[in-house]
This record gives sequence, C-alpha cells and structure tokens, in this order.
Amino acid sequence: MAKPYQHLTVGNRIIIEHERDKGTSCKQIAKMLGKHPTTVSREVRCKTAQLWQEFAQTLRLHPRKLSPELYHGRKTPIDGQESLSGSWLYELLHRDRHQGGDLYTGLPRRGRKYRKRLPSDASSSKIPHRIDIDQRPAEVDTRKTPGHWEIDTVIGRGHQGVLLTAIERYSRWTRIRVLPHREAQCIAFAILERLLPVRPWVRTITVDNGLEFAAHEYAAKVLNAPCYFCKPYHSWQRGQIEQLNGLVRRTFRQLTQEALEQEAQELNHMPRKCLGFRTPQEVFDAIRSQAPPKK
Repeated sequence: MAKPYQHLTVGNRIIIEHERDKGTSCKQIAKMLGKHPTTVSREVRCKTAQLWQEFAQTLRLHPRKLSPELYHGRKTPIDGQESLSGSWLYELLHRDRHQGGDLYTGLPRRGRKYRKRLPSDASSSKIPHRIDIDQRPAEVDTRKTPGHWEIDTVIGRGHQGVLLTAIERYSRWTRIRVLPHREAQCIAFAILERLLPVRPWVRTITVDNGLEFAAHEYAAKVLNAPCYFCKPYHSWQRGQIEQLNGLVRRTFRQLTQEALEQEAQELNHMPRKCLGFRTPQEVFDAIRSQAPPKK
C-alpha cells in the first residue's frame, strides 16, 4: 500500500525529474519511491508551474525573439539549466491562449511580404557593372566558410524611415543602420560604416536589384569584396536577409540608431537552432579569434 504524503528529499526530486524526462508516469514513479502518487504529481505540477513561469517571463521580456524550441534548446544543453520541452511549452501556450491569455503574441511569426516599387528586372538593367549571382563562388552557398554577407534595405511602416540590414551567412551575425534616404551613395557609405570594422571578415556581398545598390562598386573596392546581384524575382537567393528583415519589421518602432543598435544586440544574442543553439555573437566572436580568411 502506498504511503501517505511525505516530504520529498533532494534525491527523490532528482529521480522524479529524471524519470519524467523518460516519460515515466507519476504512478510508476511513486511506486519506485514508495510514495503516494499524489505526492509525486504535486511535485511535478509545482515544477512545471515554476518552469512555465520562467519561460513566460522570458517571452515577455524578449517578445518575438524566442520560440519554445529555441528556448529549450538553448537553456538545457547549452546553459545546463532546466526547461520544459518545446512541445510541452507549445501546449501550455495553446492552453493560455484558449483561456484568454496573450502570451502567444510574443512568438516569432512570419512578417508581411512587401512589394517592390519597381520590377526587379527593370531596375537591374540600370545598375552599372552588375555582377550576376551565377559568378559568385560556389562555397558561398554551403555556409561552411565565414565572410559572406547579405545586405538589404527595409522601409518602415507608412514608408517612414529606412534601414540598412546586413547579415553574415555563416554566423548570422547582424548589423543595422538607420538611413535618411535610399540614394545609392548614401547606401554605399552606410555599408562601409557597418562593415569596415570587420573588413577582414568580408569576402563577398550579395544584394538584390534595387537601384539603391547602384553605387556598389565604390563599397566593393574599399572593402576588397565583390558585390553580387540576385536574379530578378529570386528572393530565396538571399533567404537569410529576408528572414532578418521579417524579424526587424515586426519589432522596430523607433527609428533611432540607439534603438536599432539594441535591436541588433538582441538578435545577435538570440540562440539559433541552425547554430547548435549558440548565438550569432558567440559564433562570430569565435571567427574573429582566428586568423582572417584569405581573400
């Protein structure tokens, strides 16, 4: 006969956590420990509530930055801390929403697709000395070597404000700059301002066919990195920057460089599943600790 409720020892709690991770039921665990099933289920509920509150607080502090999968993947194997599984967090989010909660609004979601003002093929013909992406080194596609960048511009809501966004394909390290307008010379200077501090780790640049990149030769010469242009209507050839722009469009509200620097910092410290739940900052710092790649 199972014993009535008793306080659990530290060893008991470790066994409960271990067995729950394996999928063992509370009734089976209680039998193993010689405890009443209610004792074990109460412990599980309390622990679940605590870990859920930790996740909810993190989501409120960093809205649209972390999915349950990223949160669990970073917190457990990387940081060595406890966390509910990603699937269980999604289930709790669903329950919270069903009960009228709004935590789900903090999850990353796809951004709205924006149309370009001119067809890409019309503007590409006006870009002098345009180098097609077909001439870009094949190694860029593999993401196995650092130093390859994607760059784009983002227009604010109501066409208010312009941002330059840049992301390094290997590490997903991000740079953002507020711009007064989209004139080609301004864009070229902004690219230099963002990338010159990491010039040794800039080997290629990939952009779309917008006329704002018409002064690409100037930036490419200073950085000693060729600039390649995607094919018209082939946005997936710059898939990384498209994802970044989606995040930026959902989050930036104030078009000040200080606010955007903070935004870039948050993105660079957001763990990514594709990086083994490391952050872009951690990966890029590791890159810079080594000798720069040869150009």
